[in-house]
Amino acid sequence: MERHMSDVAFGVKEFSSDMCTSRMTLYRKIHAITGMTPTDFMVAVRMKKAMYLLRESSLPISSISEMTGFSSPSYFSKVFKKYTGVSPGKFRDRGGKIR
Repeated sequence: MERHMSDVAFGVKEFSSDMCTSRMTLYRKIHAITGMTPTDFMVAVRMKKAMYLLRESSLPISSISEMTGFSSPSYFSKVFKKYTGVSPGKFRDRGGKIR
């Protein structure tokens, strides 16, 4: 997942292929370990990387959006806010704290 972080087209099909397993086996294993679907897991990994970059760098939010595999900064902001409860800008303004 980390190698393909910036790849917008990297989805569950590609993830399962990289893991040398079927999509169903990947689903079962990720769900058993995390309780998430592979798609939710991939979003969580991307969000954690985005949160790290927002905290530790001064890169523009649009660059972080690209680096974490989102097709547009507006979609990135929408997903980020849904995941954390705050916008990426507000997250950065608060020093990387959600609340």
